[in-house]
Amino acid sequence: MAIPTKLCLTPFILDHLRRKRRASESEASSESDMSEPQTLLDVVGDQGLAPSHMPSEGEQKTCQICYDISDGLHFGCYSCRACAAFFRRTVTLKLDYICRAEAKCEIQKSGRNMCRACRFQKCISQGMQITAVQQTRDGIGKRKEKESAATQGYIPSTRQDNNPLALWGPPTTELHQPSAFKKPNVGDLLERPGSNEGYFYARTNEIFSNTAPVAPLGNMVISPPYSSFTPPLQMQMKILPKMHDGYLHFLSIRKATNSLVDNQSVQEMFEPKETLRMSNFESSKKVCQMEAHLVTSVVNNYFHPFATVDFEDKVLLFKNFFCYLSHVDRAYQSYRVFGDSPDDDRIIMPDGGFIKLSELEKYYENAESVKADPKEAATIFRPAMSYILNTIIAHMRRIELSDYEYLAIIALFLWQEGVPGLKQETIKTIFETHDQVFRDLHIYYQQQGFDGPTITSKTAQLMLIIPKMARSVTMIRENYELAELFNIFEVDVCCKSFKNAEYR
Repeated sequence: MAIPTKLCLTPFILDHLRRKRRASESEASSESDMSEPQTLLDVVGDQGLAPSHMPSEGEQKTCQICYDISDGLHFGCYSCRACAAFFRRTVTLKLDYICRAEAKCEIQKSGRNMCRACRFQKCISQGMQITAVQQTRDGIGKRKEKESAATQGYIPSTRQDNNPLALWGPPTTELHQPSAFKKPNVGDLLERPGSNEGYFYARTNEIFSNTAPVAPLGNMVISPPYSSFTPPLQMQMKILPKMHDGYLHFLSIRKATNSLVDNQSVQEMFEPKETLRMSNFESSKKVCQMEAHLVTSVVNNYFHPFATVDFEDKVLLFKNFFCYLSHVDRAYQSYRVFGDSPDDDRIIMPDGGFIKLSELEKYYENAESVKADPKEAATIFRPAMSYILNTIIAHMRRIELSDYEYLAIIALFLWQEGVPGLKQETIKTIFETHDQVFRDLHIYYQQQGFDGPTITSKTAQLMLIIPKMARSVTMIRENYELAELFNIFEVDVCCKSFKNAEYR
């Protein structure tokens, strides 16, 4: 005979069932951006931040994120329930978002599939505080034992995992666009090989599919750093971007200067494609003299923090720097124009034209200031030109030198603490600038999608070219002194001021 039993639901059992139901509901609703928040924590915030001002019946606030009706202050910003829930999910689960457009997507309540990357960035810009979200509360994500201990070491994925993910930069050609975004959980994380500290990283090949072309710099990847979120604005470069603007400005001015020296017609200046011509020693000398005045303005206005340096130290640094820029830039421009072909022996000269190493004597022909046989002048300068072509340009070609890498080298040539006579305050500024240049270079490499070991290798390869460049400048300086000694031609003013300076 069966004995009837009566199920007694104690308050403890009821509370446990409610918690399980809330957890399952939150998983189902996290797939939709505009879903209602799962718990009261999504509305108020993890630290119990109640709205400081509740609108009266006659007053109606607007969500500063999607412009829907706001019901109060969430994480420091007036927003609707859906945007508050979205922000809390993103921070708590450390989700990665990527914009498919140019990080300029419109965020409105009418858009059901609005861009998550732009939506989260707008939350940050409108004042939502990441620090107001506690990481370990009920209602979001699956509850697993020891989950918090496993995810504390979460770090961004790298090129070791097939698809590179730049820390705060645009995707590269190897990056895939997300087809459907997943929230990470411990089961999807792999322990990093060779690590004894329990680091984990997400398998990006399960998240991304359908390869996409290279995106512009406006695209942003929002990815968690090692232990907490850091807004992308804090990861911006401080020196190299402005130097790049100044360098482009300098190239534009130099092109106009070359046209002036060559007496080009208006029609020639508006030609859609610039035609390279053979260079001449006389015109190169004139351009070099004018160039010294142009570079002073560019360095002072664009090469931060040069404008803040003491006047006397400015003069010392610039005198040491100018001939480095003048001669090294010829090599870089030659690499940009002719670098694709290892057999091309043409080199760009100061007047914007070119010379052929095999016909170097033509460069000194029909020049009024050349007093000796052009072949004698070519004999003196051919070893230095050959070194530039076969060593420096070849090195640039091998490492595929970019503008930002080149400008990092130029910055190191400018900021040399070994220049005699510098004040201690200037030397301190030089060391601080060195640190920032390398930080900028590291961020630049991250934006290109390179992982840690690759960044180390590329930085080392970049530093190896500096002694070669310095040697080439020294060789040319010695050649000018030799030409002046044997009265082959008179040395121009820009190299007369460059006497005993060496790269230190």
